[in-house]
Amino acid sequence: MAEHQERCTFVEADLENDISAFAEPSSMDCIVSGYAIHHLSHDRKKKLYAEIFNTLKPGGVFVNVEHTASATAKLEQLYDVLFVDHLAAYNNRPRAEVKEEYENRPDKADNILENVYAQVQWLRQIGFDHADCYFKWMELAVFGGVKPR
Repeated sequence: MAEHQERCTFVEADLENDISAFAEPSSMDCIVSGYAIHHLSHDRKKKLYAEIFNTLKPGGVFVNVEHTASATAKLEQLYDVLFVDHLAAYNNRPRAEVKEEYENRPDKADNILENVYAQVQWLRQIGFDHADCYFKWMELAVFGGVKPR
């Protein structure tokens, strides 16, 4: 976004707080979040999505790149296996070592995952148009919606 930085505002904030503290209602064209919202309780996620909706201008877009819950426990197990395989291959490290680190990572308890389809439904209930999951691979998803004009 460097070539567009005069048109962009990057905000770092504690998502536990209402976003109206740093953004006026109907003031944003686009809000993007990446791998952050999954640390919030489900109740806070829903409230944040409503705050995002209120902050967007009509026609504004919300995109969330996120870690989400698998649809089933079996799929979660498959994701874990595939992700560990990927990390081991990408980092050229022994799989057993990577698996041990992955299973005992300190941030694991901080992940409060919800199924992407439930979250898309929340967006629709809030009023987003075109709310959908635009890309998904196992527990990684890109989803969002558009505030109606």
